[in-house]
Amino acid sequence: HAGGIAFLACAPTQTLGGLVFALFGCLYMVLGTFLEERRLARDLGPLWEAYALRVPMFLPFFGNRQK
Repeated sequence: HAGGIAFLACAPTQTLGGLVFALFGCLYMVLGTFLEERRLARDLGPLWEAYALRVPMFLPFFGNRQK
C-alpha cells in the first residue's frame, strides 16, 4: 500500500484532475488498509494479532510495532 500511495502522491506534474484522483486514491488505500487489518483480525484471531504486533502496517520491512 505504501508504494501505491507514493506512486500517486509523487507524480512530477499534476493536473487538477490528477490531484483529485491522487487524493482519493491515497485515502482509499489508507482506509482500505485499516479495514483489511480489521477483517484479518476477525478472521484469523490470535495468529493475526501476533503477526500484527511484529510487523508494521504500511512498511513491513522497516522495524516493528512492538518496541
